[in-house]
Amino acid sequence: MISHRLLATGYLVFSVAVILWDILIAGRIAQLQRTPRGFQAVTAFAGLLLAPATLVGISGASHM
Repeated sequence: MISHRLLATGYLVFSVAVILWDILIAGRIAQLQRTPRGFQAVTAFAGLLLAPATLVGISGASHM
């Protein structure tokens, strides 16, 4: 049987990988010349705010 610690570690690693992938894709979309300027701006702004929003979400969900 898989331990809870291993499952938690796997979940954390997968979550970080997905967040980094989202930031990478947002940066690539923002640099494309074929996309409209408005879409580039919205995508760049979303990519910029993704990491801080995740940090706030994690810290807000923790209980002391």
